[in-house]
Amino acid sequence: MKVLHILNSILPSGAETMLAASADCWHNCELHALATQAQIGGYADTMRDKGYTIHHIWNSSALKKHMEIWRFLRKECFDVVHIHVQSQSVLYAIDARLAGCRVVIRTVHNNFRFVGLLKCREQFTRRLMRWMGVRFVAISKGVADNEWKEFRNKSKVIYNWCDSRFDFVAKEEKRKARRELGIGEDTFVLVSVGNCSENKNHKMILEALASIRGREKLLYCHVGAGDEEERKIAKDKGVSDNVWFVGAVSPDIYLYAADCYVMPSHYEGLSIAAIEALRCGLPAIFTDVPGLREFKSPEFDNVIFIPLSAEALRDRLQKLMQRPGENSLGQSIYAGKLFDMHINVEKYLELYHRK
Repeated sequence: MKVLHILNSILPSGAETMLAASADCWHNCELHALATQAQIGGYADTMRDKGYTIHHIWNSSALKKHMEIWRFLRKECFDVVHIHVQSQSVLYAIDARLAGCRVVIRTVHNNFRFVGLLKCREQFTRRLMRWMGVRFVAISKGVADNEWKEFRNKSKVIYNWCDSRFDFVAKEEKRKARRELGIGEDTFVLVSVGNCSENKNHKMILEALASIRGREKLLYCHVGAGDEEERKIAKDKGVSDNVWFVGAVSPDIYLYAADCYVMPSHYEGLSIAAIEALRCGLPAIFTDVPGLREFKSPEFDNVIFIPLSAEALRDRLQKLMQRPGENSLGQSIYAGKLFDMHINVEKYLELYHRK
């Protein structure tokens, strides 16, 4: 079976990291990925190394771009076209159908909300895609509920997953990671993972740090690209000595070393970075927003929810610093089962094969 995943620029985020991690799970599939933005993206080589054939089609003229994509799809004769992008998704679906692709999947990766004419447009395009036989998938129950509430669009829930190397972190693994990073055992370490954007709201963490008492033994490890503005904020707030901006690197060792994971987003789809932290069993602080509410469950016994407030985050961190919690094995096991890579890939394969 020949499968094409349609992406924007191929970056180390959501869909791309899931596809890379699961490359060996797509049995009897010839895997391809198409970048559709001006820049192919820095994660393309990683996906190529995992066995994906990488394609790149871009034109500033939407008409010329989609004509080229249609010709490409018709030439390559893909059995499945799997669309992961929001922008122009209906046009990619039309390209695939006109090229004779047997199965077209559209995975919705976020809690999209629009108002007025934009909402009407989204409702229309989703209905058009369903009329064309496009099969919709939502990455969580919350995203599926949002699709129905906002657009009256039914979708099948297939959960996100993360690389299986993220697993429960025992005390000795934590000590080892700290030794490798040169972090003292008496330092309280909090971590965030994600490229910088207004939605990720890392500014709230820096504001909270600035008002914490006794932060001499507090270290914030910021994992993610695009941190120039946040470096400036940290300097202006006087917390630069408490922050490591480590860039777009693998988060493994920083999660292993952490006392707490923080995600202060305004909204999410179903964050893979959050899943990685939960699989490690970490104590976590999440803002009480769409997408992160997916983790409101007794099984996630190490997760604390707070409002979108730097003061609330400061108060919670202050308490954790006084009495640091331990990693939860139960949380790790439950996250591993719910967001199991092999199980959820099999659900996609069932859709691929369904006539």
